[in-house]
Amino acid sequence: MKRSIVLAAMIMLTAACAGAPSGASTASSITPSSVPPATSATATPPSAPSSQSVTGAPATSATPTATRTTTSPATGRVVYLAEGIYFQSAPAINSIPWFTSDEKAFLVSELARYQGGNTCVAIYVKAYRVADLVDGEIFSGGRSGTCGPGRGGAAILWGKVSGTWKVIVVGQNYPPCADIRAAGWKSTLPKGFFGQQCSKVGYNISVDYTP
Repeated sequence: MKRSIVLAAMIMLTAACAGAPSGASTASSITPSSVPPATSATATPPSAPSSQSVTGAPATSATPTATRTTTSPATGRVVYLAEGIYFQSAPAINSIPWFTSDEKAFLVSELARYQGGNTCVAIYVKAYRVADLVDGEIFSGGRSGTCGPGRGGAAILWGKVSGTWKVIVVGQNYPPCADIRAAGWKSTLPKGFFGQQCSKVGYNISVDYTP
């Protein structure tokens, strides 16, 4: 009897195992290749806008340096005055900002010297080289010729020699080159200045002045 019961239990257990669905699957049947690869959760930062990486030229001042006509140009610069300037008084000479202080003092003394014999004398400045030359004329009858005995005059060149202002040469024709040298002038003269063209002894021609 015991033996029959044990036998029956074994038969039932065998039948239960044989009846399991053949298509059932387990976790072990899933292969790694069937899982999609994981994507990174951190995105690549976008590149900086190209406008931030542009390298420009060094900045320059927006305000250019102004050149004032009332200030003195650089030493050695030649300036031609379009209409020239007449002077018949010391205050007029001293009012010119581009004359140096010693140049003003000299021209005031020159005007006084000429006006000592004729109060109508006028000094006319038509060009200058900053700090060492003034090209001009002397008019005995003033600016218009209505003052004094006519408007006669002469061309004149003032220059600074060895630190002192003086008359280099004065006259109405090409001056002798030798006279300019005798005055102590030891450099060439700007084009158009009185004395820049001078006469050589023994030659009836004018040449550029050379020291």
